[in-house]
Amino acid sequence: MLTILAVIPLAVALAMMTLQQRNSRQAGLVTLLLVCAMTFVVPPFHLSPLQLLLSLSEGGATSLTVLTVLLPALLLYHLQRVTGGMNILTQSIARLTSDRDLQVLLLVLGLSPFVEALCGFGVGIIVIVPMLLELRFGALRVALLSLLGQLTTAWGAMGVAVVLTASLTGLPVDQVGSLTALLSMPTTVVLSLICLHLSGGKAAVHRWWLVALAAAAILTGGAWILSRTVGVELVGILSSTLALAFVGGVGVLMTRRAPHSQRALHKGNTGKTNRDSFWLAAAPYVLLTFFLLLSRLVPPLRDWLQTHAVLELPAVHLSLPLLYIPGFWVSLALLIAVGMRGTSRRMAADALGAAWRQFTPSALAILLFLLTAHVMQASSMTASLGAAAASLGSRYVWISPWLAGLGAWLTGSNLGGTAMFALLQKAAASRTGLSLLWLAAAQNGAGQLARMLSPACLMLAATSAGLKGQEGLLIRKFGPLVLWAIALIMLLLTAIMTPSPLVICLLVVLLTLPCLPALRPVFLATPVLESGNVSSSLSREAPLRVRRQIAVVDRVELPLWSMMFTICIPQALSQHLGPIHAVTSPHHCRSPDTRPLRPNNPPDKHQPGWAYTSSA
Repeated sequence: MLTILAVIPLAVALAMMTLQQRNSRQAGLVTLLLVCAMTFVVPPFHLSPLQLLLSLSEGGATSLTVLTVLLPALLLYHLQRVTGGMNILTQSIARLTSDRDLQVLLLVLGLSPFVEALCGFGVGIIVIVPMLLELRFGALRVALLSLLGQLTTAWGAMGVAVVLTASLTGLPVDQVGSLTALLSMPTTVVLSLICLHLSGGKAAVHRWWLVALAAAAILTGGAWILSRTVGVELVGILSSTLALAFVGGVGVLMTRRAPHSQRALHKGNTGKTNRDSFWLAAAPYVLLTFFLLLSRLVPPLRDWLQTHAVLELPAVHLSLPLLYIPGFWVSLALLIAVGMRGTSRRMAADALGAAWRQFTPSALAILLFLLTAHVMQASSMTASLGAAAASLGSRYVWISPWLAGLGAWLTGSNLGGTAMFALLQKAAASRTGLSLLWLAAAQNGAGQLARMLSPACLMLAATSAGLKGQEGLLIRKFGPLVLWAIALIMLLLTAIMTPSPLVICLLVVLLTLPCLPALRPVFLATPVLESGNVSSSLSREAPLRVRRQIAVVDRVELPLWSMMFTICIPQALSQHLGPIHAVTSPHHCRSPDTRPLRPNNPPDKHQPGWAYTSSA
């Protein structure tokens, strides 16, 4: 009975956003009011007015970690937009190669993740859609490619989703980030091949599949390494920059080998902005990266920043070093760039107004769901749901990614989904003995995939590509692929935490589904290439021998590569990390400032991102 009562608030939020088509702000407000009312009328969940106020204050304190990053990041983007800096950068990136398929990889695996890492909120869609339209793709194909560019939103807005997950669960932020990258690597690799197929069909996959796989590996493998070295704030920026550099380098080499393409590229560059304009447009991002690296990798400076100008409220577990948070360094880079460009007050005011209008609705929704999550935690509603999950035992691992995906889909952001279900994941882990680290990684990994199908994201992609009102078409084309990717996350998580031959067999079956001729059109989003969208990578007069090679790669080589890659990951991780079934216990759910990560191995408080692992 208590479990049913505890589910009611989540069911109300689900019904309002699906059946009644309400936005996340309205659903969050009603859910918060319902939860507060239940603390007064349901005796097992009773909270005194003081306890209720304290739990609400804790939720507001947690939201500061996120909101102090989002507003400066959005302001930086809109300032670049109104001054033309973003246009200069995107055009410069597009000129790195004349091959259309490589340009698509640059945009989807490089530029879009880079912009998302800086701003979040789906800004990457807005940036790359006009460039994809310039490449003469159809509107549907452009919308699908722009959605694929959202595959690394766990690192959006300088990793605030990972930071929030670590803060709510009380785990080291660097470990949450690194495991999120590992769990996301197979899906990113597969989706990179889907991106190539959408761009130029089998010909593009045949020519550039190794480049796509390498770029995806750099994007997620770099995130895995960088999470443990420079901190999660720079993970998305640096990994996407590495992917951009790799694909751009391949494009430049290919252009130099093709004189006719080089001449066409130079011809298209007439009238381009000079090099000084490019570096002036890139200055804010270069400064931001330099400042963040300096503040994270220089121990004396890092210690000083973490201990001075700290906003502390012990009653609500708030410790916010104002000089250390990414939002401060974004604002500093922003002010320097404004001075360098000589931006007028009118343009700055326009940018600030646009950033505030975009920030307010999402910030309000995130705040409301965070407040709801903390009240549910304080009133033992989350504990009741965790007790219900405990009845599933180790089988809870099968539904954990779907809960994460549900939250991200409902709220339209990985942050909102984390606010809804991170504490539930923590309670379930403590009851079932499953590894909280891997459940937290699945929370981010599945959430970033499900977010691509959220109404807000679909509306943004459809409207930007000229498909306004056709979000249902995008769901039909893109939905099976996203659901397949979340199922892959689920099976990977199960293989890592409870390995068995049955799970490995299911992984193989799942990976072969897109290779079946009858199901391939469903998973590849579009069944047939339009006649005007033939890949420029391979001429129509290609010999029959090359066509047969394409068929072999499409049917045999790529599926085998994907299967071997995915099957080896759980085994390698299990051997490298050792037993992980009983990592989580009530002792291990405490905040990182009061518990050891492993017996006799206390975490180093000077590691990057330590300030963000405060107790929720």
